[in-house]
Amino acid sequence: EIYRDLRVAAEGQGHRRTAGEFFYREMLVRHHRLPRFSIARGVSGLAHILYGYGERPTYIIASAVVYLMAMAAIFFAIGVIGEGRLIVFDPAAGWLDNLAGYGQCLYYTVITYTTVGYGDITLLAAAKPFAMLVALSGTFMMALFVVVFVKRMTR
Repeated sequence: EIYRDLRVAAEGQGHRRTAGEFFYREMLVRHHRLPRFSIARGVSGLAHILYGYGERPTYIIASAVVYLMAMAAIFFAIGVIGEGRLIVFDPAAGWLDNLAGYGQCLYYTVITYTTVGYGDITLLAAAKPFAMLVALSGTFMMALFVVVFVKRMTR
């Protein structure tokens, strides 16, 4: 209640950035008061990690980078077809060749995340569900970034 009262007082005095910081802290306190293994606490934790309850636009960028790198690793483990060859992790290959292959998978992941889809890399059947997940989450997270960024900039 203290953070909520401070937020309301800061908004009343026109201190929007300070009000935003108190809102963020209010949401953290609410999160910790939820039952430990509840769905509501899980959703609240996800909101904190992904976008900092609307007060941390950099959280969206950081979570997107981590997500893209993880999904690229999945594509690299499953394999994709690009430049007329299979691009997949090969323990017998050198680290530089594997790094280049991972880079191709990261490129594919970013292109899919942004829903550009050039078509220069194709998928094996096992990777298609992951590509759908990347495209859907990319659309959602970019829209979320715009909302949070606009909210932050209007203060």
